[in-house]
Amino acid sequence: QRTTPHMLTLPGSGSLREFQDISGGGNHMLALNKRSELFAWGRNTRGQLGLAYHTQAELKPLLVASAASTDVTHLATGGYAYEYQAHSMALTA
Repeated sequence: QRTTPHMLTLPGSGSLREFQDISGGGNHMLALNKRSELFAWGRNTRGQLGLAYHTQAELKPLLVASAASTDVTHLATGGYAYEYQAHSMALTA
């Protein structure tokens, strides 16, 4: 567990500077880059990362949706008072 800020890098790209939108939930993050690709990382106990599984956390950004499959325009995440309230949302054009 880290207690200080840490720069994350994406596979095949430079750095977080490529993100045009980022949203932090209770224990997870969503980020949208300039190519409308959606990335997610963090705790995934309720499927809030939008991946095919929900049993393990992801420490690095993973591609969830690409511009080829969907045109994501906005994103949002939610915190929670109870674990089952964690959520994510991505809007498409």
